[in-house]
Amino acid sequence: MQDKFTQAEELFTHAQDIYVRTGDNAGRANTLYVLGDMYYTQSKYNLAEDSLSQAQEIYTRIDQNVGQANTLCALGDVHLAQSKYIQAEESYTRSQEIYARIGVGLGRANTLRGIGDLCRSQGRTVEAASHYTEARDLYAQLGLTDDEEDVSRRLAAVLPEHNSCEASP
Repeated sequence: MQDKFTQAEELFTHAQDIYVRTGDNAGRANTLYVLGDMYYTQSKYNLAEDSLSQAQEIYTRIDQNVGQANTLCALGDVHLAQSKYIQAEESYTRSQEIYARIGVGLGRANTLRGIGDLCRSQGRTVEAASHYTEARDLYAQLGLTDDEEDVSRRLAAVLPEHNSCEASP
């Protein structure tokens, strides 16, 4: 598997060089985003943060709202994995604001799940439950049952007493 990541990294780095030479900022930002996501998957959080931050700067400069929001959400995930809770919350909040403004329900749901995870990791279970509930409802509206079920499991984990009450006749 590591060989596949190395090969993908080489290809995306080569694509970066081409985008820089041709002045294609959107292409460059997109490859930086994918590299950041790939590094995150491999738990290479510093590299992920660097790539995503560069992508974020470019998306902001070229006024690409969806790219900005996606990258901020991904940065939130990276910061959360590093236990950088303040930065994670800032990234998720900014991402959520953009998604709400431009009307991207899936992005809002994904960000709400991330905020729920952040709150859960800090023991803020009531807040986590609120965010998970909102994410679950958005996933349901979008017909994304796998995501809806995933968030429902997370919700059950933060409110176990709620589930035992529901299970009783």
